[in-house]
Amino acid sequence: MLDMERLVAESSGLGETGEMLLAKEKGDTLALFFPLRNGSQVLPEPLVPVLKDAIAQDAAGIKHYDGQVIAFQTLPNTDWAIAVQMERQELYGAVNRDLIFVGLAVFGVSTIATVGLVFVLRPLIGRVTDADELEKEVLAKTTAFEELKQTQIQLVQSEKMSSLGQLMAGVAHEINNPVGFLKGNIQPAQDYVKDLLELIDLYQEKMPNPDADIEDEIKEIDLEFVRQDLPNIINSMNSGVDRIRNISDSLRIFSRQDQDHKTAFNIHEGIDSTLLILKHRTKANEQRPAVEVVKNYGELPEVQCFPGQLNQVFMNILANAIDAFEQANQSKTCKEIKAESNIITITTSVVDKQVQIQIQDNACGMKLETIERIFEQGFTTKEVGEGTGLGMAISHQIITEKHSGLIECSSELGKGTIFTITLPYEKNCRKMKQPLS
Repeated sequence: MLDMERLVAESSGLGETGEMLLAKEKGDTLALFFPLRNGSQVLPEPLVPVLKDAIAQDAAGIKHYDGQVIAFQTLPNTDWAIAVQMERQELYGAVNRDLIFVGLAVFGVSTIATVGLVFVLRPLIGRVTDADELEKEVLAKTTAFEELKQTQIQLVQSEKMSSLGQLMAGVAHEINNPVGFLKGNIQPAQDYVKDLLELIDLYQEKMPNPDADIEDEIKEIDLEFVRQDLPNIINSMNSGVDRIRNISDSLRIFSRQDQDHKTAFNIHEGIDSTLLILKHRTKANEQRPAVEVVKNYGELPEVQCFPGQLNQVFMNILANAIDAFEQANQSKTCKEIKAESNIITITTSVVDKQVQIQIQDNACGMKLETIERIFEQGFTTKEVGEGTGLGMAISHQIITEKHSGLIECSSELGKGTIFTITLPYEKNCRKMKQPLS
């Protein structure tokens, strides 16, 4: 660009103070096609309104200001203006009378000179028009690319949830059948055990002095211990069956196949089902104590939503929090981790007639540049093969586009991260009971 400006200046007889200007309106400012002689890309302030008026009115003219003379003309069918500026003293000096001719030619006083100037400037105008077309083409392709990225996210999300939903529904079905048999038989077994123990009591009452063989057998099996422990075993089996059924119900809730319209959904059930599925990652292991989950559940109405998609958002956020704990704990001992417990706090409430869900962790936090790109498709801070960069982009799309809600992230390096989800709800939705936990 600097070479072009120098060429124009040297070949047009602009003298020592002359400037050739080619400017395009961009918002409230004007952009120069090539810089001024001093290298600046900024127009002198008095020139801005002059050239903006010229472009707006498709006008031509001459103006005087601060000892300067400027001649200007808009280029046909464009939003560009061309102008020549020079100090008045130099313009009217004898040495630069030829420049007056150029100035007159710019404004069509001489037909021959105007035709010549248009012929000279035609390649430049062509370049401006080409640049305009290129800008439009780039904008169109950028828009198409963004639409393609959004379509890709939707396809990935749809395929992922469809496959996951079918898998979990199948697993839940296969679990439910044997669990039903167990649950149905435990109570009769418990009754039989009670009857047998009562019969043994009756035998001991009627036959207080058994023979030596029976005495030896009673000692061998430790009858008193069996009498106390057997009911406890049956009760623990019953609790185990209930737990399996809860897991199965959580799989069913988490993998709910969304319909083509929103349905009423208990947000707390969705969060609880997600936590249960992630239980294997939050429980204690050899490297660290358990991740503590604190649930501050408020009284919420049911939300009209796509439950399966919301559960996916909860899963992405909670899984990322656990990943952050694992990263922060790498250089710590189990004792050090226990001294500063890993805590996930989930708070739900109604704020300004909207349902708000906050999921907070006290892990390592994020840098500002990471927060700014957290919802960007393809962005990930994880190692190659560990993250796809789609989880939070999908979550953002689900909340903002599918549910007309808002998802925000705030974080402080070394202190932790908070994700805040805000969802509208229908006024006619019934309220959910506040949970005991």
